[in-house]
Amino acid sequence: MDHPSLPATEDLRIILVTENTLLGALLSDRFREEGGLSVQIMAPGLIEERGLEKLERGTALLLDSNAFNRLYRRLYEVAAHNAVIVIAEQISLVLVRKVLEIGGRGIIPTDFDADLFRMALFMALRGETFFPSSAWLPTLRMSADCDPISAPSADDRPLITWREREILNQLFQGISNKLIAYNLGITEATVKMHMSNLSRKLDAQNRTQLLVNAMKRGFVPPLVV
Repeated sequence: MDHPSLPATEDLRIILVTENTLLGALLSDRFREEGGLSVQIMAPGLIEERGLEKLERGTALLLDSNAFNRLYRRLYEVAAHNAVIVIAEQISLVLVRKVLEIGGRGIIPTDFDADLFRMALFMALRGETFFPSSAWLPTLRMSADCDPISAPSADDRPLITWREREILNQLFQGISNKLIAYNLGITEATVKMHMSNLSRKLDAQNRTQLLVNAMKRGFVPPLVV
């Protein structure tokens, strides 16, 4: 699969917040290789001293999980105007909830191969969100909004088309609308139309509620966590 190039712009500023010098060096090399992007590496203590509120708008702020856990309570306002992305070796439900809570763009595993890393970073920098399915699916299952699932009766299941079922399957992999469109060979506008129809049929107000309600209605198998 061909992936789109990372935004090649000298105006894009990326700050990697980590105390792990080895991780910083490895990721800096990867950024240069994948998109020719320059990355400034800062320790969390230094960025605290300078003040997150002074961060220039439009800055992409990448944090390892330790730095994110240290700073996350201060990231609410930052995430409104900047891309906040976590680079994590291990992904826990607690970490996923925190990233979602502050409005972060997602989590990229450190062990992603070059193509997946490039795709995830591109999506996040372009305004999309990215969570690997290993993080997204258990989070839905454990969500406080998701009641225990019982087998629905046939009368409780609205009719959905085969294409809508395909869209649901893609959504449950944590895939963005743009990538769903690419995978299914349709336009992003068509994906959004199917999403709107699914939301109406499943009485959902947002993406997470759509997937939770789909699970409750039996359109996907319950997850074992």
